[in-house]
Amino acid sequence: MQQLTSWVEYVAEWMYWPFAICILFAAALFFSIRSGFVQVRRFREAFRSMLATQQAGAGGAVSPFQAFM
Repeated sequence: MQQLTSWVEYVAEWMYWPFAICILFAAALFFSIRSGFVQVRRFREAFRSMLATQQAGAGGAVSPFQAFM
């Protein structure tokens, strides 16, 4: 019985992971297309705002870098 259980677990893991990876890849591609690849188009702006210094007198207690982390 233990051997049957281990065999079923092996087959289940083998079948599940490729399916899950395909679903995640398809979802990432779908959302990238729907958003117009904003992660590529606005990369420079996101990087610049992450490294920006906090202005004096700003009311927030969180720096731009801390907000991205």
